[in-house]
Amino acid sequence: MESSAMPPPDGGSAKSLIEEIRRQAEDEVGAILGAARNERKAILKKARKSADEAESERLDRAEREAALIRRKIESGVELEKQRNWLAAREKVIQECMERLKEKFATFRKSPAYRETLMAWIKEGAEAVGEANMVIVAGPVEKKLLDRNVLKTIAAKMETAEAPVLSLLTAEDDTAGGGVMIRSDDGRITFDNRFAARLKRYESEIRQAVGEMLRKRDE
Repeated sequence: MESSAMPPPDGGSAKSLIEEIRRQAEDEVGAILGAARNERKAILKKARKSADEAESERLDRAEREAALIRRKIESGVELEKQRNWLAAREKVIQECMERLKEKFATFRKSPAYRETLMAWIKEGAEAVGEANMVIVAGPVEKKLLDRNVLKTIAAKMETAEAPVLSLLTAEDDTAGGGVMIRSDDGRITFDNRFAARLKRYESEIRQAVGEMLRKRDE
């Protein structure tokens, strides 16, 4: 039986095969390198995004903290302004009170004080509204009041019958001027001393001073 062998490939075929293998290897290497580059880009992009987000978050946090600090400062400034405004108002009010006291002390020595005193007695007696009442007055007021003056006051009152008004001197209780009107049995008292009247009008004085300061600050 005659045997036969496969002829070896010629030089051209071997070269083509090697070239094909090399080309395929280069393509494979290129694909691997391309994939690596794409992965690197993706990683860098993700890293940059994370860094940007972290920076953005840091900036947002810093802005929030700055805003909070700013609000605290503004609140502190506003509170200090309010304290200063209240202190200024209180100072002006106290000065007004002292000036009113000084003016009343001068007015108390004038002839016009009698008419004012009579009006205060009438006001207090009408508030008490009893048939018999006592006028508690100091030495200065007593000199301006006599039986005839009290009768005149009683006659001017808007009551069905004129009440009986009597005078009681109490220097300690009325040192600042004005009078107190009491029912004869002492159950009811209307305080119309100057200090009490000033106290009753204090809220109006405070309001007026406050408005004056606000207009000044506008």
